[in-house]
Amino acid sequence: MQHQIKQLICLCEDRKYRLKKNCISFENNWYESEYLENETIFYDEERYWIDDCRYSDYLEEYLPEEVFITKHFYCEGCENYFHENERTEHVYGNTSYCNDCFYENHTYCRQCDESIRTDDSRYSEITQYDYCEYCFGELHSYCENCGNDYWAEDGCNCGVSIHNYSYKPDPIFFKNPNENSKYFLGVELETESKGNCRSSCAEEINEISKLYYLKNDSSIEDGFEIVTHPFSHSWYNENKSIFNDLLDTLRDHGFRSYNTSTCGIHIHVTKSYLSGLDIAKLHLFFYQNEEFINVISQRNLNNLNQWGKIKKDKKAIYDQSKKKGGSERYTAINLQNHSTIEFRIFRGTLNDSSFHKNIEFVIAICNFVKVTSLQQLTKEQFYSYIDTDKNYKNLKKFMETKQCV
Repeated sequence: MQHQIKQLICLCEDRKYRLKKNCISFENNWYESEYLENETIFYDEERYWIDDCRYSDYLEEYLPEEVFITKHFYCEGCENYFHENERTEHVYGNTSYCNDCFYENHTYCRQCDESIRTDDSRYSEITQYDYCEYCFGELHSYCENCGNDYWAEDGCNCGVSIHNYSYKPDPIFFKNPNENSKYFLGVELETESKGNCRSSCAEEINEISKLYYLKNDSSIEDGFEIVTHPFSHSWYNENKSIFNDLLDTLRDHGFRSYNTSTCGIHIHVTKSYLSGLDIAKLHLFFYQNEEFINVISQRNLNNLNQWGKIKKDKKAIYDQSKKKGGSERYTAINLQNHSTIEFRIFRGTLNDSSFHKNIEFVIAICNFVKVTSLQQLTKEQFYSYIDTDKNYKNLKKFMETKQCV
């Protein structure tokens, strides 16, 4: 009988005898159940002292110290721990950073993918990416003739009518005398020659104005891309004939842009002109008025989704707008460029009124979001905004013809 009783009781850590059924054996010792349940946790079917564990905000549970350190990293910037699935770990030297802290003072070399300090990086105007000093020197060269960097493999094309895709001269800002413009615009017009002489057309275009330069583009089958230097809104209003002369020349040489599957018009606006909230409003206007944007673009829906997809993830919209950056190029509003926002929705055209309608839309929508609340981002409010402004006559006529309001 005494032997049976000894089998049923145990001496606990507090030196008291208790029935084993009310106690727990842990690390070769017996503990009162309530005490042990308060002082320990279960993880992966094992029991650990809470003092030997760390609390994970991401998992909302305690983890053994060795498991916590394996699954988390410490950011030297904000001095916080982050779970590996919660934030991306970036390493510079032997120091770890979360995404936000890393990009405050660091970036990655586009070529070798090594992390570098932003102050030590070299920005390429040709590719619009950052490089380490070594890779930049390997990939770029300097032309003594035109005074520009060029992609080493391509050579400099400063004396050629149609340049390589990587060609990017120093910008010439077209504006009126003594003008202090808050923003500038830029246009990229893709065209197809359809068997007509590219070189003779290119020579005539280059004679129209120093506003343009021409580039090859792999997405174009038999033509070229016409790129403008930056120009101000007021300069554009007084010099529309330069654009009309360009379109006339292209049509006279049998070029096309609208009736193709390869061409579009991309319009750039100075990024610093728009705040993060303004950019969020742009995204939301496109998202909430998708059918209207499709009409304005003059593309069919499949082509719009291919070349200028409208972003519909509201969290991504706010996150990217706040940083004024994005990871996708083929979106309706492309934020990848360093100093400009690119509108990619428009179908190519050589028609004067359609061409100017596109430029007027970009100017109007950028100014519209700056003075309009989040609750009033509708096409009706947009039409009211442009209705009495003579600067938007092509856009207004288009909207009325297409019964957009």
